[in-house]
Amino acid sequence: MTKNLFRLEFVVVNFFESLMRLSLMAIKKFDTQSLTIGYTLFTIGDKAFDYFLYTAVIIKFGPIWGGLIMTILSAIVCLIYIVGYDIIKKD
Repeated sequence: MTKNLFRLEFVVVNFFESLMRLSLMAIKKFDTQSLTIGYTLFTIGDKAFDYFLYTAVIIKFGPIWGGLIMTILSAIVCLIYIVGYDIIKKD
């Protein structure tokens, strides 16, 4: 019984040590500067698209045609994001 308990403790400790090692490796690879720049640029573009461009197009063309135009523009922007992510190979 005691032998099994020590073995279980050994397995659990090894598991958590491995988990910590993997976490530290991930933190070392984490690029905070790129993440900050990417998030900032994405947020600026997203807010400009959602609040300024979308509103202006809906006011100018109405809800039907403006909605259709913005749907097409949104699809184009999403495709650009997907291609960009494929090119840089980083999420």
